[in-house]
Amino acid sequence: MKIHGTAKGGALSKKDFGVAFSGAAALPDPDFEDCFTANNWTEADDNYITVNTTDERIDYNIQREASNDKAYRSLGYTADNGAWVWRFPDEMLTQSAGTGSAPHLYVNISSSTGGSETNQDYIGFMYNIPAGYQSNFGDDRTLRQSNGTSFTKLVLDTVYYFEIIRTSTTNFTVEVFENSNFTSSFTSTDDDIDSTIQSLQYLSVANLALSGGTSEDSTGRIPACMKHWDGVTSL
Repeated sequence: MKIHGTAKGGALSKKDFGVAFSGAAALPDPDFEDCFTANNWTEADDNYITVNTTDERIDYNIQREASNDKAYRSLGYTADNGAWVWRFPDEMLTQSAGTGSAPHLYVNISSSTGGSETNQDYIGFMYNIPAGYQSNFGDDRTLRQSNGTSFTKLVLDTVYYFEIIRTSTTNFTVEVFENSNFTSSFTSTDDDIDSTIQSLQYLSVANLALSGGTSEDSTGRIPACMKHWDGVTSL
């Protein structure tokens, strides 16, 4: 496994990921932080998306089926409608298109606890197996009806560091970094959005809840803390 932000041959550790939110200068304390030491998420089906408190991460298996596989938790507040920063690492381990239509995995901040076929407001990104990766947003739409911009395909078995910023009521960016102090950019997107995307308050990781395909060999994890800073557009 290739791990950005660690010494050559180093093992994955909390210290490595601690750098992801510190950098050269001290960052302000986040308004929200979850390092998965306890399971504060609601899991519709923990066979596919689950909080692993032993290894302190979220594990996911990208599967397309009719049932709801969403896991979510509340931020504890409603995110500002025009300014916030969300950071977390992600690592896709294996990928297979499977059979039938392409499976999707959505990682976003949403207005709803409902599954992918529930109309909701949301901002985040998605894995579209096998086509690639893209930013992901919607205004009172299902996750499947989302808009977004494709970005460079990520390398398997590699930890990347996502920074999603709502820069204004009508714009957000997704930037993927190769190092844990968020200085070496790998790819990024910049999307104009509707100002009516509001009331975002739930972090969610969800499979596409629609029959028509399988992808049991597509797996990954969010291997360390999620952090959210509200009311700011940079750190």
